[in-house]
Amino acid sequence: MAIPKTAPEIRFWKKVQIGTPEQCWNWIGNKNPKGYGIFTPHPKRGRGEVHCIAHRLAWEYTFKEQVPVGKECCHSCDNRACCNPSHLWIGTHKENMEDMAKKKRCNSSHGEHHYLAKLTDDAVRFIRAERGRFSLNQLARMFGVSQKLILVVVQRKAWKHVN
Repeated sequence: MAIPKTAPEIRFWKKVQIGTPEQCWNWIGNKNPKGYGIFTPHPKRGRGEVHCIAHRLAWEYTFKEQVPVGKECCHSCDNRACCNPSHLWIGTHKENMEDMAKKKRCNSSHGEHHYLAKLTDDAVRFIRAERGRFSLNQLARMFGVSQKLILVVVQRKAWKHVN
């Protein structure tokens, strides 16, 4: 790792638990709700602060170039808090999703098999078949869900796999 030269870089690396090249270097600063580190390189008082994703900055500070437009900074270690540049690689969103699927990190269950599902496949079929007889509000009350969910089911924006 190159020696940091700018004030933001110095502040940044103070928030990383740097270990051996093989270890994850965990971000110890603030994190977003998804568990990714966030950092403000040029803090301003009040509004207008720009928060950056920490592992992306770790890559940019180390390799002295920005992540190309349309690309993502991906983790080989699958640790969202990791800022170890040797654990980071640049790829497209598709490549990142393929890596996730290859490592079986994605939740491939959908429909009634998803742990948050409030409807069954049969309920979806009923909703679509009876939409003319019942209002969105009536269907929502019948199944204990929101009208918005009923609407996206009817529009086939959700539960697309159910015929």
